Amino acid sequence: MSEQEQAFQGEKPAARPYRAAFPTDATRYLCLTAEPGPVLDLKSSPTRTDSLPIPPPLEEPTRHNDGSPSMIDTGQSGRTKSLRPFILSIMAFKHGRKFSKITSAHLKRRLSSVAETEGQFGPALTLYLGISAAFSNDQTAFIALAINDGIYLTDFSVKHLDLGDNQGCGRDAIADYVLKEVQDYQHEKFAKFIGAGLPATLARVSKTLCSRLWLDLDIVPIVVLDENEDEDEEGRKGKKDFWVLKRVDEQADSMVRKCVMCFGPSQAPLLQVGFRGLVQIDVGFRAYLTTIQNYKDTCGTSTWETMITFSEKLRRDKTRIAFFSSTPQGGGVALMRHALVRFARRMGVDLSWYVPKPLPTALRITKNIHNMLQGVSPSSQRITAEDKKAVIHWITENAYRYWLSESGPLRPAEEGGAHIIIIDDPQMPGLIPLIKRFTPDRPVLYRSHIQIRSDLIANEGSAQADVWEFLWSNIQLADMYISHPIPAFVPHTVPREKVAYMPATTDWLDGLNKPLRDWDAGYYGNIYNAGCHAQKMTELHWPARKYIIQIARFDPSKGIPTAIDSYAEFRYQCTVAGIDETPQLVLCGNQSVDDPDSSIVYDQTLDQIMSSCPELMKDISVMCLVPNDQLLNTLISKAHVVLQLSTSEGFEVKVSEALHAGRPVVATKVGGLPLQIKDSVNGFLVEPGDWRAVASHLIDLFTNDSLYERMSYAARTGVSDEVGTVSNALCWFYLASKWRDVGTKKSGKAVLLPNERWVYDMAREEANCPYSVDEERLPRCSTEDNPPTEKDPAILNNSRFSNALEQNMQSVETERYRLERHTTQSGLTRDAIIGLADGLTVPFALTAGLSSIGSSKLVILGGVAELFAGSISMGLGAYLATITDAHHFEVEEAREQRQVTQTPHLESELLVNLFQRYDVTYQEISPIIENFRRNPQSWVKFMMDFELKLERPRWSRPWVSALTMGLSYFIGGLIPMVPYFTTKNINTALFASIGVTCVMLCIFGYGKAIITGLSRRSAVYGSLETLLVGTIAAGASYGIVKVVNTNLDYT
Repeated sequence: MSEQEQAFQGEKPAARPYRAAFPTDATRYLCLTAEPGPVLDLKSSPTRTDSLPIPPPLEEPTRHNDGSPSMIDTGQSGRTKSLRPFILSIMAFKHGRKFSKITSAHLKRRLSSVAETEGQFGPALTLYLGISAAFSNDQTAFIALAINDGIYLTDFSVKHLDLGDNQGCGRDAIADYVLKEVQDYQHEKFAKFIGAGLPATLARVSKTLCSRLWLDLDIVPIVVLDENEDEDEEGRKGKKDFWVLKRVDEQADSMVRKCVMCFGPSQAPLLQVGFRGLVQIDVGFRAYLTTIQNYKDTCGTSTWETMITFSEKLRRDKTRIAFFSSTPQGGGVALMRHALVRFARRMGVDLSWYVPKPLPTALRITKNIHNMLQGVSPSSQRITAEDKKAVIHWITENAYRYWLSESGPLRPAEEGGAHIIIIDDPQMPGLIPLIKRFTPDRPVLYRSHIQIRSDLIANEGSAQADVWEFLWSNIQLADMYISHPIPAFVPHTVPREKVAYMPATTDWLDGLNKPLRDWDAGYYGNIYNAGCHAQKMTELHWPARKYIIQIARFDPSKGIPTAIDSYAEFRYQCTVAGIDETPQLVLCGNQSVDDPDSSIVYDQTLDQIMSSCPELMKDISVMCLVPNDQLLNTLISKAHVVLQLSTSEGFEVKVSEALHAGRPVVATKVGGLPLQIKDSVNGFLVEPGDWRAVASHLIDLFTNDSLYERMSYAARTGVSDEVGTVSNALCWFYLASKWRDVGTKKSGKAVLLPNERWVYDMAREEANCPYSVDEERLPRCSTEDNPPTEKDPAILNNSRFSNALEQNMQSVETERYRLERHTTQSGLTRDAIIGLADGLTVPFALTAGLSSIGSSKLVILGGVAELFAGSISMGLGAYLATITDAHHFEVEEAREQRQVTQTPHLESELLVNLFQRYDVTYQEISPIIENFRRNPQSWVKFMMDFELKLERPRWSRPWVSALTMGLSYFIGGLIPMVPYFTTKNINTALFASIGVTCVMLCIFGYGKAIITGLSRRSAVYGSLETLLVGTIAAGASYGIVKVVNTNLDYT
């Protein structure tokens, strides 16, 4: 037995006193390692036993000259005081040690071939990493890396590293070395590290190691307490310090073994919920994923500075904030809370999140309530009095057992309870009366995350009205009602002065959104396919085949049946069009603890596929996924198109995530989706259930590469700060800070009245941080009752400008009226000109030809007959032509309306091409296109005028046109016949007719030219041209009749 083992057996572990204040070793570590200061002074104020020590372990908020927080050293070197580990390591590894495990050449060859045949979704060996360092006093260190396959140590390396001045010049030599070694090992051994354990001392020295492991290599860094820090001073008395007895490789082995214990069977970090339902994010606060600088890089300067204003105030006032929701994982609310707690800890804000102990019967009832409020429940479904009592009992039991008991978060603030309480969604409103009963002056805010069908609630006697009456009896006691930015989501009973708007958000640095290398994406793609293989479900064949995806819980409101119908129609259109390379369809989502409907909807989905389109079963993959953020990230980022075809929706963060990844989204016009998607710019909006429109858009996105690239770019670059974690934290920090200042009146009535404003706008205004012109913002149109007009004081800021604008508009109207009247008269002028021209020419030529026979009577009879027949014929022709033009216009207008409605992206391309002919840039065209999208009728009119060049006819026009042309023909034809009525001599009449007609032809030609806008000189040429045409026609007619008459034999 070794000396170390004897020492261990000779020591009896000292009894540890129960410390409810620190739920895990990790949180005890925070207090042990953080430097005392004005931000962290736990002894100076009452603290509830489950409060979170502030600030976080590895960085402490301070102030730069620009007023922003940054990372600084906590005042401790972080290096082990004893040199024993370094000495032991140099004795054992004087020249270091490289990884020595040899990978089978056959295995490498097989894995290479799999990668070639299956693309990037190939298998990889799952490994865990342990990292430790032993430091000397001469700026050198031994760095050890230990590798564990989840069962036992498989390999390790040791490197003697010269640190030099790298830390001082901004470089992190330790992080650089570790990342290079790990990346090389992964590619060499076809492996994927998913977690890395490292001691807190190393994390303090290498300040970027944790965040770079997470963001660059997709490895979850687990910060583990050194054994000499894992006890308080009392607990360490009489015990040997085993940590300093270990060599650096043994320390790394210890770290990797502790790291393995933090991951579950699905290789995802274990979710930890402590006593009182405190959600301990990031493996009990031990996974250190990001730095303050990382967050700062995800948003604009204005957003960051505004957030800093309120986070500083919360730290200064030691404000404690507590959130309450129904489940710690599975839905959008849980994702936002994980991100918010993580960010708040980085910023030194005391923010906690609690969930109740789950009760399946109560969660079934709350899910029914959820469905009823969204209008997707069966019409006969009701919530009984017993159901309501069961929910209230569940909440009350949790409240008294965990939250209202001694040191609980709902105790008064002077006893260590929270200063500000936020209640999420309709599962938890039963808490509000309890809170107000014990602490009536404490602000309580209610946050609604779902699309509530306020129209159904307004119907007295409906199931929705009954449910809302039950909920509102509790919610009405809250001091503020916060909803997604859609007024229709707020029932009519909620006082509008208490309503504030806030969108759902997502975290650009978490596993759902951070950029993944192809190597890591391939690992998660293989996890998906392995799950499919285990469940006998269709696997993905990406990149050989593209795919369409909808990621959503299996919920009745998510429009999954529409997605299946759309895909079936899309495949049919592909067959008709002869498209052979067809994509797959993926329908997947995580399950939630509070959603018992998922299994039912999952079965309904498979039943629909097998009954309506069984031939597509091999191309559709339907999966309930285990919680794994990077898996969802991979599926979205590698998809070609993302669907969100919900029939009822709030503000879907999956849409924001897809747009951020540069994926066009086809979604329905429900809830907050129209605020997230710019129709025909970064995606398409369709009516709920319109599977034909969805299929048509899918055809466009898979066949039009230029359209896809333009939409992908617009999606990737058009995401607002307002849907990120920093902005979400900004809003909550502002509300907490403001409510802490104003409190509530003795009557309990709120004194902070948002009056249906966006919280983000209120915060920016409070911080005196106005919006810049080029700042991307979510549309405010749905929440603004009085948009500015041309007479708004903000636009017309003085009477002089107003009068000038009014006079200018009057002159424009006058000019427009003049031009429109001219356009209207041009049609009549055209008819008159055609009628007169034909009347002067045809009857003149006919009478001239008949006069060669020598009979005046024959000339008169033939001329009169032709005069009436020609007038009737010309009038009838004009009538029919005008009617045909009108019908043609209607058909083209209807076609244009369909195109604008169904394929606005194609019409937008036509607009772009039309304007680019005149050297108008795309940036100048974009506002015009946006305006046309808001005014479809104007868009149709523009296309009719400028693309098709068609003028809308008036239905009175056919009769007017017929009379004008017929009468003009009659008058024109009567002029050359007048001499035949006045004289019997045929030759005299002929010459007189010629003279009169020639004069009239000259006058007519001159007048026609003047009316059409030609100069007088051109008009003279026009009159001579008309005279020449008439003379040739008359001469030709006379000669032909003369010849025929001479040779005609009458027998």
